[in-house]
Amino acid sequence: MPECLCYIFHHMASELHGMLTGAVSLTTGEIVKPAYGGKSEAFLTDVVSPIYEVIRQEAMKNRDGTTDHSTWRNYDDLNEFFWSPECFELGWPMNSNHDFFFVDTSKDDKEKKTPTPNRNTREEDNDENVRDVEMGANVVKPQEPKWLGKTNFSEIRSFWQVFRSFDRMWSFLILSLQAMIIMASHELDSPLKLLDTTVLEDVMSIFITSAVGLLYFLSCFWGFYPVFEAIFTFPQERTMLEKERSSGTYRLSSFFMALTLGDLPTVLVLPTAFYTAVYWMAGLKPRPGPFLSGLAVTLYGVLCAQGLGLVIGALVMDAKSANALASVVVLVFQLTSGFYVQRMPGFIGWIRYGSIMQYTYKLYLGTQYGPGQTYPCGPGRVCHVADFPAVQAVGLGGKGVCVAALGLMLVGYRVVAYVALMRIGVTGK
Repeated sequence: MPECLCYIFHHMASELHGMLTGAVSLTTGEIVKPAYGGKSEAFLTDVVSPIYEVIRQEAMKNRDGTTDHSTWRNYDDLNEFFWSPECFELGWPMNSNHDFFFVDTSKDDKEKKTPTPNRNTREEDNDENVRDVEMGANVVKPQEPKWLGKTNFSEIRSFWQVFRSFDRMWSFLILSLQAMIIMASHELDSPLKLLDTTVLEDVMSIFITSAVGLLYFLSCFWGFYPVFEAIFTFPQERTMLEKERSSGTYRLSSFFMALTLGDLPTVLVLPTAFYTAVYWMAGLKPRPGPFLSGLAVTLYGVLCAQGLGLVIGALVMDAKSANALASVVVLVFQLTSGFYVQRMPGFIGWIRYGSIMQYTYKLYLGTQYGPGQTYPCGPGRVCHVADFPAVQAVGLGGKGVCVAALGLMLVGYRVVAYVALMRIGVTGK
């Protein structure tokens, strides 16, 4: 429990500071001394063991995962206590009668057991009680400790867990909002007009829209992220590259290949994990073929986007300027990829041929849909996926052209980056 360790370290550091500076305790009026000292293994006996015992007893109440989560405190509950202001009520030395050390075992033993205070605490309490009685003070009977219970974690598994699921709830809200916008655009006078063929067809289209939108999001995200990761590669290495090339330590080709191949594992691990998780959560085709094809498209697009970032970083060595230029280029490629704007004017339509996102988006669609595939778009009606506007703009054919175009970018961007780096430094003879 890291927060518990921080709590202990804070008090021990405060004690050490007081001892080194000769500070006087405001409580006792004496020079600060260690709270746990004077006997062998005091820290282990009076600090570590009580906390360990609480964890052990709470874990025993788990009964190998068969007990309801609301009846015992787990790691998060115990750790969360030290995030709250109530943790300072433990004091230092810690009060063994605090509710934190109380474990409710009434359901197991049919009786509540209070923790046994350590010997030093019992002796101090007895001495204080004797002094209170001799002075005629009112002796207040200590309150019975109570179980702190759970904190703010909902872990009970039930049918309603489906409705508490974060991802599914947001998916439901987004689809509902889209359906309401469609219905509002038709200016319906009566709820019964929802059964109208035109309205119902538009509302039913939200389900394919969500799937196509996810595929487009994947192409955009992995077209953005690698670019902005790669643009800082060469600007950070410029000073070192100038010195090494001027002294003739190694060739530029060796530096370029080592830097590119060395980053390859870390570049591919994150998109692989991301795509694997998103694919099965989104309910796409649960078959190995489409999944592996989509994964290959993801990694292929990541390498192409990385090449674009390397080009921008090699041409513009100033990090801020490179970042600004990359933002403009990537946004232009996104707008011309065919999802947001289906009809591009001819004089700027050529830009889409340089968009990585258009090719990856088209390949993603090819992994999930075929030319003759249909989807429900109304009562007793089906429509072709190829006729859906966001799909029709890029089409479902021409996969070979997309693969070839991305391959050309994969190699071409790196060649341009290599040539741009040749101007840095002077190769020693």
